[in-house]
Amino acid sequence: QVRGEPVTVASDVYSLGVLLYELLTSRRLYRLSDPTSLREVELAVLEQEPERPSTTVSDPRLRRGLRGDLDTIVLTALRKDPPRRYSSVEQLAADLDRHLEGRPVSARPDRWSYRAGKFVHRHRLGVLAAAAVLLAVVGGLAATQWKAREATREAARAERVTDFLVSLFREVDPEQARGREVTARELLQRGERRLDSVLVREPDTRARLLGVLGVIHTQLGL
Repeated sequence: QVRGEPVTVASDVYSLGVLLYELLTSRRLYRLSDPTSLREVELAVLEQEPERPSTTVSDPRLRRGLRGDLDTIVLTALRKDPPRRYSSVEQLAADLDRHLEGRPVSARPDRWSYRAGKFVHRHRLGVLAAAAVLLAVVGGLAATQWKAREATREAARAERVTDFLVSLFREVDPEQARGREVTARELLQRGERRLDSVLVREPDTRARLLGVLGVIHTQLGL
């Protein structure tokens, strides 16, 4: 309109954007040194990019309320390139209704994260309840898996302890001892020497076996 081009609905959308900006921020859209200068007004309309409404207010609560959808709606209505504005007044009004209802607005990029955030905001209690149930299920599964892994490890350790002790007593076999009587003390000494070289990478199992040998030494008075 300033350039003398045909006036369209885009001019009405722009005018409504100016009005909405002033209603939300309580300030004029453009800061002019001389508001009576037609030339300065024309340059502002054609070249000066409007500030985001949320950056022009000092009240933190109001700033948070304007940031996001309202910033986007207002700046979309005020775009310098008319075809990039809302195509109709109804489209502008529909986006304002969506914002008030907590639904995604058409002027925002259609990103998954944006739509998900809007959904969570509208259904906060339901989402919180679902999240709590999900956390409980995941926690229960994790605890079950941990217990299963711990039981498997415990069974493996027990089997190693058994194999170790059986191997010691196998040496008492007459064929292995060649008729010589093997004393309990000698048997324990063999076990100690063997533990110095085996199960190096299994400190838990090694510690358990050392504990067993220690108990036997104590019971034998050694």
